Amino acid sequence: MGCTRREFLALASVGTIAGMAGCAPAQHEAEPSTDEGQATPPVDASKFESLALDPSAWRFDGENNVYYQLGLTYCLDPATETYESLAIFVPGSYFIGEKNGDTYTCTVNEKAVVGSFTPATAPILMPINSGSLAAQASPTTYGYEGLAPYLTQGCVYVYAGFRGRSAAVDTTSGSDDLIAGGSPWPVVDLKAAIRYLRYNASVLPCDASRTFVFGFGAGGGLSAVLGASGDAALFEPYLAEIGAITHDATGASVSDAIAGSASWCPATSYDMADAAYEWCQGQYA
Repeated sequence: MGCTRREFLALASVGTIAGMAGCAPAQHEAEPSTDEGQATPPVDASKFESLALDPSAWRFDGENNVYYQLGLTYCLDPATETYESLAIFVPGSYFIGEKNGDTYTCTVNEKAVVGSFTPATAPILMPINSGSLAAQASPTTYGYEGLAPYLTQGCVYVYAGFRGRSAAVDTTSGSDDLIAGGSPWPVVDLKAAIRYLRYNASVLPCDASRTFVFGFGAGGGLSAVLGASGDAALFEPYLAEIGAITHDATGASVSDAIAGSASWCPATSYDMADAAYEWCQGQYA
């Protein structure tokens, strides 16, 4: 079920963008507290400030009018920065950039219009390009190929890495330690990435509440689970283990609920899928 990034984007771009403009984010109402009379303990407002996006670190592709940042770690205690990091690609018209050496300091151009969107309404699109639940590494180099169908329509494109179906060794780190894989880690990693985008929404030209994910096969299963499990308490212990963002600088909770998912041929039974992969590959007698 594996597919190349070129093949997947060619398949996905046809159907994904068309529904974005008309989709509205789900409204989540806070449940009433059952602990009447008990004060809510204060939170450390500065806890996640090291994950704040640097507005002076944008790089620019002048030929295609794209601003981008690579290698943004999205949690405090990643098991692996190779996979638990992301890249952001922004239509150039959404920013006013001031060159400072090799990078640009960018502020949002509130008057920009790209396709059907403005910086206040642009959705975030996140591909899950793993048909077999293999780990997805965060990009380490920039390439415009595959981005055009999304950026030219005014979408902000985010490619997030995540751990896959099996434990593995991060060969880029020089360590021989095994990194945990399998359920629930792919979903946990992507939820942490979504929270990172919400945390940094004030410096991004988009409506971070309108985040959409899409995938094929096991990637479709991940997108379906993300769509169905926004802010689910079941994942909180795992998110805490990797230091995923829980609140912003004002102490307000940060959500991992998404506005929508497109799930082609979704594989969702990950416990069974793990066993099937092991049997198929002959790794365990």
